[in-house]
Amino acid sequence: MKLISLYILIFVLLSGCAPINEPLSSPPVNSHVEEISLFMSRKELSRTPFEQIKLSENTLFKECGNIKRGRFYATEQEVTFVTVTQRDRLDSLAAELRIYLKTHTFRPERPGDNSSLFDPGRLSLSVEYKDGETVSFETSLDSVSNASRGSEKRIKKLVSALRGAAGGILCGRKEFFGIGS
Repeated sequence: MKLISLYILIFVLLSGCAPINEPLSSPPVNSHVEEISLFMSRKELSRTPFEQIKLSENTLFKECGNIKRGRFYATEQEVTFVTVTQRDRLDSLAAELRIYLKTHTFRPERPGDNSSLFDPGRLSLSVEYKDGETVSFETSLDSVSNASRGSEKRIKKLVSALRGAAGGILCGRKEFFGIGS
């Protein structure tokens, strides 16, 4: 009887050891995305903040800071891992964007050059899929942050999910000029 109790106790303890949302150590089997790279910047009154996030397999690199005279000064840099749930969401949104762009015309707005307060900002996104196809473009940050439909809306959902996977708050910002997490 003690032996059965011991086996039951060991089974209960071992079954509760692994968290449900543990970080991935290898690419998920159903993943369609090899890599996602995001860069955003926009002029403010006295500075030009930027955010850069890159997801490669299950490793997420994020950095943010300011651009001064064409040089990037990172104030935060971190490498983390995405959870199974986050990876599934990013894969789903990347697949949705890919399908939409194949069936609809997308004319990205011209990106800004961060030269004035009225500049629309810059957003660069690249999604590399496992089958070798890459969706890559530059557009204005404003066109995505103010999006309510179409390609820009799907881009905003993917970018917001990527920011969320990166922790949601980068350099003290919950939002980057209208793009949250």
